[in-house]
Amino acid sequence: MAGTFPGTTIEAGLSAESVKQMLDNLFIADGLMLSQVSRLTGLEPHAIQNWVKRGFLPPPVNKMYSEDQLCRVVIINMLRESLKIESITELLSLINGNLACRNGKFLTVC
Repeated sequence: MAGTFPGTTIEAGLSAESVKQMLDNLFIADGLMLSQVSRLTGLEPHAIQNWVKRGFLPPPVNKMYSEDQLCRVVIINMLRESLKIESITELLSLINGNLACRNGKFLTVC
């Protein structure tokens, strides 16, 4: 049985070019629907919605998730086996200066 790429349900036996082409094709429609993000990550839709509600992930625009949002979901999903989700969010914010969550509100990290 082939494994999967960490944080996803994508078969690890695929070449990087095949995965890139697949994702490029998915994002032709200006983003992914929640059901597609759920299938790609193996997460229940309510878990992803909860992360949005708690401020760990920016809300979708017109119910569509961007590539950056998918990447954030995958990274959180991958790291949550070893870290608390709040720690993951702080780590991501320190690394990329992106979103941080304090009391459920988005803050810009300088």
